[in-house]
Amino acid sequence: MSKKQLEAKQKKRIQRLVISWSLTFIVVIIAFGALLPQLGSYSVVLEKIGAITLNEAFWLLLLTIGNIVMHVWLVASATPGLRFSGAYIAHTASTAVSNTVPGGGAVSIGVSYAMYKSWQIPNVLIAQSVIVSGLFNNFIKLGTPIVALIAISSSGESNPQLFGSAVIGFLVLMAVVILFYGLLNSVVLTKNLGRSLEVLYEKIPLKKKYHAGVIPRKLQTFRVSAKSMIASRGLVLFIATLATHATLFLLLLTALRVVGIEEETLSWQRILAAFAFGRLVTAAPVTPGGLGVAEVSYVGALGYNLDPTLQPLILSGVLLFRALTFLLPIPLGFLSYIGWKSRQ
Repeated sequence: MSKKQLEAKQKKRIQRLVISWSLTFIVVIIAFGALLPQLGSYSVVLEKIGAITLNEAFWLLLLTIGNIVMHVWLVASATPGLRFSGAYIAHTASTAVSNTVPGGGAVSIGVSYAMYKSWQIPNVLIAQSVIVSGLFNNFIKLGTPIVALIAISSSGESNPQLFGSAVIGFLVLMAVVILFYGLLNSVVLTKNLGRSLEVLYEKIPLKKKYHAGVIPRKLQTFRVSAKSMIASRGLVLFIATLATHATLFLLLLTALRVVGIEEETLSWQRILAAFAFGRLVTAAPVTPGGLGVAEVSYVGALGYNLDPTLQPLILSGVLLFRALTFLLPIPLGFLSYIGWKSRQ
């Protein structure tokens, strides 16, 4: 690569960073400076959170820890040869990165990769872990609106937002399942995809180039490995993924209850519907960890067609939930990263 090409590449990288940080700044200012304050003052939020009892704080902390443990269990289950302690370090460190850096999802994969390599995890198992755990996670994420629609319909309520989310989730879920099943069971489909990826890869100006046929062979190796792993660990992966989402939902439910929102006011079915909607909206990483986007989505979905006087309580519950799921993992992750780095 020539000097001019390197300079152009560096310039594009800087431009992407400027755009990402600018977009994050704009979204956060609009969300926390303009939209959310219209629903309730932050002083009321602090008052409601400050009134939480020790017993309520215990259950919130227990669910937060439980959610982290379920995440770690999923990572460990998807990565043969990885210890639970290593899965904890990789998960918390990568989460901290994705919650603080624009485009952090891609950076967090790089952090996890470096950690896995330091523990002698083969490349094929690293790729398998990232792809398979990501697929299982998206299966549940796309399926949740369908479950929520059934739950809320059985209660006699209606939610137009949820119906649209459920339809989109169902269609995307079916497409992903069919494609993934085909890749696992069709040698021809895997070869064709490998060739397509090879053509695409050749157009990317990278230093490292593979010989013809290498990418299709690597994809075939991944197919065999992933198929074997799913056959032996598929049920465990499904349960771990389901438990991860279930504890996250229970944490949102509990956060809303402890700030004073009763079942008669906002049923668990409606909260599940809002949870499903919020998870779908934040699937695309517009900002680090969905900052700003998640809060507005949850508050909007939860407060849909409700008494406006309830909005400050909903805002309090959502911000409490986000403090536990977005803010808390950041210091935990940086401690994990520092601990891992000090041993290298």
